[in-house]
Amino acid sequence: MPKKRGALERYMVVDFVDSLRATLKERGWARNTQVNNQEEGGHFLVGFAGRLLHVEADFQVGEARDGFDAVGCGSEAARGALFATSH
Repeated sequence: MPKKRGALERYMVVDFVDSLRATLKERGWARNTQVNNQEEGGHFLVGFAGRLLHVEADFQVGEARDGFDAVGCGSEAARGALFATSH
């Protein structure tokens, strides 16, 4: 597990995403879009080292400032409910 400040971010955007892309390709889940032939995966959450990060379809990695997140068609309602009940 990364120890230095910024090490988790670097691990996620370099090592994790590279491994994820390779696995998705190997298993047939990665696809190239019709526009610009850009590779895409899924949109999902990853819990790691006590933090919750989200991976976008284009493999960008982010983290919500408020410590909770949601993805999918009900994500806005879910985030609203999490926010409303968090205080």
